[in-house]
Amino acid sequence: VICGMATPILAARVEGNQVRFILDLDTDFGRVPLPIDAPLGVLHYVIEGRFIPMRQDDADSIERVVAGLNCPIGGILNRAEFFNLVRLSSTFDLQLEVTEGLAQAFRQDEEVLDLSDFVATPYPYQRDGIRWLVGAWELSLGAILAVEMGLGKTLQAIALITHVLKRKPGSRILIIAPATLISNWEKEIARFTNDVALYAHVGKNRRLSPGQFDKNPVVITTYDTLRAD
Repeated sequence: VICGMATPILAARVEGNQVRFILDLDTDFGRVPLPIDAPLGVLHYVIEGRFIPMRQDDADSIERVVAGLNCPIGGILNRAEFFNLVRLSSTFDLQLEVTEGLAQAFRQDEEVLDLSDFVATPYPYQRDGIRWLVGAWELSLGAILAVEMGLGKTLQAIALITHVLKRKPGSRILIIAPATLISNWEKEIARFTNDVALYAHVGKNRRLSPGQFDKNPVVITTYDTLRAD
């Protein structure tokens, strides 16, 4: 039962000591197949093709999750509610698997991206990464961009920075990088943005005045400096 709705089940099969249910989740960005693994030995009812867990502590936990989502009974999940459900799923001991369909839903819609201060032209796979990062930021979630070296992770992160600064002027962004990459970050931010102010908080002559951080929306430092200061 998600947000007061008994969710249709597309398939169910036993895998080891678990039952895998594929739920047909209705969201405001389309229908999404949602794999959920539930432990064997727990009473599950399937009524008219709908998955309904009946263990009392499961029901209590689901109530807490639904209350946390704060969505209307019988309503359709919006993007934020859907990913809050994914984030809170551990509350009731179910594991949600992020499939390509879920990843696609997570990526922010093109019309939401504000890249007017980003002067590069990203490749399609880089634009997918930018949408992924922006989608995480818009939902107040963390994200990891796990791709091979040389495929433009820095460029995609800079695109996120420009989006954040346009959407929330006055934001402050901290970049922590190895000392050997500080100059590369400085060059790429200068190259790929329209004059985004960057302060490199590194070296023996670095200033500890808070004013340096107030004047520059983006601050970059090293791991060792972060620990020391």
